[in-house]
Amino acid sequence: MKNGIESSIAVNNKYLLIDREDKYLCLLDRNLNIVNETSFTHNGIHSMCWSSTINRFIIITLKEILTFDANTMALENCSIPFNEDWYRGTCSEDNLFLSTVGWGSPIYEFNLRSSFEFIKEWRSPITCETSEVICDLKYKNSFLAMPIFNDHQEESRIDLRSSTTFECIWSVRIHGLCRCCSINVNQWLPMS
Repeated sequence: MKNGIESSIAVNNKYLLIDREDKYLCLLDRNLNIVNETSFTHNGIHSMCWSSTINRFIIITLKEILTFDANTMALENCSIPFNEDWYRGTCSEDNLFLSTVGWGSPIYEFNLRSSFEFIKEWRSPITCETSEVICDLKYKNSFLAMPIFNDHQEESRIDLRSSTTFECIWSVRIHGLCRCCSINVNQWLPMS
């Protein structure tokens, strides 16, 4: 794992993928033993997720979106036609959602079944206000969980939104910048 502020992890039904020191991608088994490891020579990893649709991990760096095959340990660049500073990402069964670094973070939606074809861009104020940044992005059961930090009020919240309309289902104030993960069918755990 990284010695810095945060590390990225992703999981499928067989492996835990971790970013080790921004230099290696490591696959761990259920007992947390390293099964395989490969060098990682791209920019630092901001986020990772698993897509059962393409049977690959998706790795988000500042300028690249990569797929990682756990069986072959092969990394491939995704053909996403945008020159953005990527930050966080998550997958539904059909789509990849990517947020960018910066205030008023937009979210881009791509189709996983058609080689990352662009679907839609969601912008402020739908995603968040211009004085806010999306700190994380996670999908579960047709919902997106989005921890959001507001610079003017110096406070954070986590929004749960519909993944198809971005309608806010609920919003809860939280302490500090955070990430999140789903822990059960309809439960979310914010983490500092």
